[in-house]
Amino acid sequence: MANSGAKRVRKIGKYSFEYDKDFIQERSFLELSELLCQESTAHGIGHAWNNRHNALGIFWLVATICFGLYLGVVATQLFVDFSRREVESQTTVLLSRDGLELPSVLICNRSFFSKKKLEAMNISRDLSNYLVALTGTPYLLRESFLGSDLGKEFLSASDAEVQTLLRKHSMTRYSQLIDAISYDCEELVLKCSVGPYVLSKTECCAGFSIQPSMAGRCFQYFNDGTYRQTIDGEYMGITVYFSVPDNDTPEVAPGILNLSGFTKTGLQVSFASNHTHPSFLAVGQGVHVTPAHSTFIDLSLSVVKDIGMKTMFDPGEEECLPMDRISYKQNKQDFFYTDPNCDLGLFRQCFLALCNCTLYGLDYPEDSPYPQCNLAQTGKCYNYVLDKLELTPSNLANEDRSTEHEKIVDSCWDKGSIKCNRPCVRYDYSYTSSKSRLDDNVYQALKEQFNVSNDSSVAIIKAYFPALRNTEIKLWRTGIEDLIGKLGGYSGLFLGASLITLVEAIVFVVLFFIVFVRNVNRRVSGISHRNATHPSTQPGKAGSSYQDE
Repeated sequence: MANSGAKRVRKIGKYSFEYDKDFIQERSFLELSELLCQESTAHGIGHAWNNRHNALGIFWLVATICFGLYLGVVATQLFVDFSRREVESQTTVLLSRDGLELPSVLICNRSFFSKKKLEAMNISRDLSNYLVALTGTPYLLRESFLGSDLGKEFLSASDAEVQTLLRKHSMTRYSQLIDAISYDCEELVLKCSVGPYVLSKTECCAGFSIQPSMAGRCFQYFNDGTYRQTIDGEYMGITVYFSVPDNDTPEVAPGILNLSGFTKTGLQVSFASNHTHPSFLAVGQGVHVTPAHSTFIDLSLSVVKDIGMKTMFDPGEEECLPMDRISYKQNKQDFFYTDPNCDLGLFRQCFLALCNCTLYGLDYPEDSPYPQCNLAQTGKCYNYVLDKLELTPSNLANEDRSTEHEKIVDSCWDKGSIKCNRPCVRYDYSYTSSKSRLDDNVYQALKEQFNVSNDSSVAIIKAYFPALRNTEIKLWRTGIEDLIGKLGGYSGLFLGASLITLVEAIVFVVLFFIVFVRNVNRRVSGISHRNATHPSTQPGKAGSSYQDE
């Protein structure tokens, strides 16, 4: 009685047999097919089998085949996408409850130097223009100037004049000359506040460090996450009061420098994360500090998180670098070879390998044993390195090429690229600005409060998050669990199938094979048995059934 509930009498055509759910029980092909259709978790197969004698069976068969084919197309596409190992992303806007991390602040003089300090050191207009191109970038030179006879004569005379100037003032490094003709932090900053903290000029400048960049000598405060804005609006952001020198922009010689490179002069403030080097940032983005104006900067923050870029299927992918290892002051090696500084790190490395000399804007260490490049060397090295990136500027395009130099750059760049890392978390700041002229009474009161001289103006910068919201971007590559989940979702949607269905398919294939082997063995055994019962030999030999009586 215990087994009677597990069996039913089934009839398939003219065959009748007991239907038992025991998979191991010996069955014929027909009986095994019946068991497959009735027990499969892909229900469309069972419906088609049970209704095979009517029109509904055709419907179920067509529907099952169509859905199965579509599932095959989808599964193929999933496997193709999985094999490409492309990065996937998810973007979410979050409301922060514990505040948003304020950015690092970069203050630069887009005019490079102080005109008054240049005059105090008896530096001529032409030499000051030479120093501008040498400190910044050869992009600032007039097109084809380096290759002209006048340009070569100018370079030779300027190189000698720079060396004379260094000896005259007992300077051993080019950076000392740049410091002497550039502004100090105390000359520009009057007061600042970060979040709820109000800092005096001395306290504020103590937090800034001198930062070489393509815009000359800058000052940067690296926020290590200490300061956060916890309330909406401008009062808990960053506020800096500036003393802006009037009429202190060096004169530009149109025959030497490209005037289009000097459309933006004066003080500039930029904002970035504490793991972004300002060398290229200084000439890439920033807000002009307008005298007698208050500038309001609306900040927005995007946090990019690596939540699974490296999986077991990405052996060539390096692990991401934790934020605590990305520090300009503590670990410059990792800092320069971590996105977004990797291109700068490679540029610095290849420039040094190619020319054996340094460039101020690329921020080489003060104790570097390599000398400062002159402008002719700078132009050639820029030419070779930018050729690697296919970014050769037109004013350097006529410089001679060297296959040997190109090989050095190629080898250096390829080897250096291997060392490039990506941070596990990256902060990207963007901003928009608006300006408002200070009221005359307020302006005069501020000048008196800070004791600003008549040859300077007061300006205010306010940077803040209008609302404590940030964009979070998660990056990952599909792992095996994601692939299985997607396949399971689609197979369940189209066929009502799952991993159990796959196991069933494997089991039934094995059972069908066993039935096939068993039938073959029985046929072979039957033939052998008949041969043993009715032996036969060749005609004309003893025992032959064809032997004459």
